[in-house]
Amino acid sequence: MNNKLILKRSLADYLTFSGVFLLIILIYVNILRAVVWDSVMWVLILSAFIFLAAFIKIIKYRILDFPPSKVFIFIALMLIMILYVMNYQGERLAIDLFLYYITPLIYFAFYSLFMNMNILKIIYKIFLFVFIFESAVIILEVVDSIVGFDIHSSRIFTWYFISDTGRFENSVAGNANMSFSEMLPLSLGVHGWPNYTAPLYATSLVIIIASIYSKGAILNKNAYSQFLILLIGLACIYLLGIKTHMVTVFISLVILGLFVNKRIFIHLMFFLLGVVIFTLSSDWAMMRFENYIEQLFVGGHRWEDGERVIEAGRLEVIFNFKDYLSILEIDFIELMTGLSDFSRAASFDYLFEQKILVFALILGMPYIFFIVVLILLGMRDAFTLNRRGIPLDVRAFSVGIGCAIMVLFLEMGHFGFTFNYPNYQVLFLLIAVSSLLKKGKFRINT
Repeated sequence: MNNKLILKRSLADYLTFSGVFLLIILIYVNILRAVVWDSVMWVLILSAFIFLAAFIKIIKYRILDFPPSKVFIFIALMLIMILYVMNYQGERLAIDLFLYYITPLIYFAFYSLFMNMNILKIIYKIFLFVFIFESAVIILEVVDSIVGFDIHSSRIFTWYFISDTGRFENSVAGNANMSFSEMLPLSLGVHGWPNYTAPLYATSLVIIIASIYSKGAILNKNAYSQFLILLIGLACIYLLGIKTHMVTVFISLVILGLFVNKRIFIHLMFFLLGVVIFTLSSDWAMMRFENYIEQLFVGGHRWEDGERVIEAGRLEVIFNFKDYLSILEIDFIELMTGLSDFSRAASFDYLFEQKILVFALILGMPYIFFIVVLILLGMRDAFTLNRRGIPLDVRAFSVGIGCAIMVLFLEMGHFGFTFNYPNYQVLFLLIAVSSLLKKGKFRINT
């Protein structure tokens, strides 16, 4: 009997390990696309194997104990999918169905793979790897700008230039007298552009901070080690320069400071003081700060299809609710089932700062409604883990998961990169983890 239990446990561990391995490859699938085979089929193949590993575990261990509220939401999404297909007007139905309707179902795969496992250590190690790897790339880019080797001429980064030239449009347009490398931001990150890199990096940062600052932390660290890791993370967020995630990380640190460890506030104050001193003493930093203020409050221009478009300050654009009402001019059926094609939403270009509304137009209001409800339930599960007897490290980890979900949720209201792979898969991973934490379906000991 004992040998059978050991065999079952080893199979469960193997399946979970396989899911983790496939997930990490999926997170960095663009590197595979750059050096092995340039096809989005990688995402489909890797997702299919994650589903397969989960299916084997579900059958072997008869896992049917899924949260009823989540099951209801996914049933609703499948019904919405039928209407979406019936009224589809685009040209890539299979791709859109996979990206927006099959991908959310990976929640059940991750829920099954991590059930009754030590998810604190597993998830911590996944995001620790992300944090270390992506921090190293960002720091290497900064060092490279000083040394002058030009890392952006390497095969991985040049692949980004070829595969998605649109992301470099603002840099290239109007700068004909500069070399391409001179036009680029200081740090692109491993995902090839600051906006693409920041959401996942910010997600990994808040989970790591929650884990290392918790009392009874996963890895015991003194205050100096904690501050060093926080300093590296915040410095990389600053170097990426995405204002949205400066805000999401700041909000997350305030929440973690309140519920995990007050020491976070002290370390955050030291970092902010350092940023103020650096800004006042550096022309580069001062110019960067003035540019942020101008973008937020004054306005400027952006490049769209090679043409210069004048725009108001970001805050004015974001809070101009009057423009949002024009979406009600759309036919009710299309408002419910979606326009299917991004090109059909081109007339709503003023929504470029609120991509969640653009996705609502493309996929339909009901789709966005149920996805938002699912996210809010995930955050609720993570932030309300207050059962008696819950260890402090589990509670801190749960709050970190809630903050990570919040980071990706707020990104939906920015440029919407949460809807892109691998962020969408990671979002449903985090929601699955929050469900397991809430239901107590995890182990603490290895």
